[in-house]
Amino acid sequence: MLINSYVEEICKRIEGKNVLDVGCCASSSKNLLKRHFIYKKKAKSIVGCDYNKVLIKEAKERLKYEVLFCDFTNREDVQKIKDDFGLFDTLICTDVIEHVGNITNLLDNISYLMTDDAVLHLTTPNMRSPRWIHLANINKWNVNNDHVCWLEIFTLKILLKRSGLIVSEEMYHAQENAAIRALGLKPKPWMARRLYVTVKKES
Repeated sequence: MLINSYVEEICKRIEGKNVLDVGCCASSSKNLLKRHFIYKKKAKSIVGCDYNKVLIKEAKERLKYEVLFCDFTNREDVQKIKDDFGLFDTLICTDVIEHVGNITNLLDNISYLMTDDAVLHLTTPNMRSPRWIHLANINKWNVNNDHVCWLEIFTLKILLKRSGLIVSEEMYHAQENAAIRALGLKPKPWMARRLYVTVKKES
């Protein structure tokens, strides 16, 4: 399914929920907590955590907002969140997974903090988008220096399954119309730039 905005879609699904926002700071000072504050307006409660100590400090000093430090590949860090807050019925992990070297640890620890009926909202750049082929074809290939992997729905499902998780909804955001035209392709939802899935525990 092709959607207009993954942030709007997440907001529809987290109203009245107790939310954990994993990697909430975003990747730059310019966008610091931008999405998190939008989610905060809809959630019943929200806890934000991140690995970037520089942005965590800036959030506290400039925005007067407390963000927890947590390396989500480290069970000891995650255990502290569980001890302090318990389990969550809703978790958000938007544009984080492609930055993480040990994805299995990340997903294992996310699952560890989920109630049995919890929902995880996860987004990542979509490897199958023709955008990347088009940019390479016109010599404008640009790789984010902080990204360590490319994912699409098939490999993501395999990784999730290894952590006892399954995809319940599959959505795509930001269709690449210019690239599709340039490559002479027929538009399909899976060609969009970003993949967004909702995820549950395997029963």
